[in-house]
Amino acid sequence: MAAGGRRAFSRRCSTASRPTRKRCLAIQSKIKSALFYPIAIIAVAFIITAVIMIFVIPAFKQVFTNFGADLPAPTLFVMAISDALSRLLVHHLPA
Repeated sequence: MAAGGRRAFSRRCSTASRPTRKRCLAIQSKIKSALFYPIAIIAVAFIITAVIMIFVIPAFKQVFTNFGADLPAPTLFVMAISDALSRLLVHHLPA
């Protein structure tokens, strides 16, 4: 829900009668608890993907380079993304 929509919903809840306010607060609580799990899963998946792209893929890149075989385009694409993320991390994190 957009920030403006949340404020409008909260404003309606705060100006409503007491029973309506209780229902509004109950709905807000249910929405927050229902969204916690999907957001947590997405955050964990993002962190795991970042760790793989920054630390694991470069290790495999060295193995593939030493192997000397031609790699398929999707593998080269993933390696290029990994290189870009690694360079971005080096430039933006303090030493």
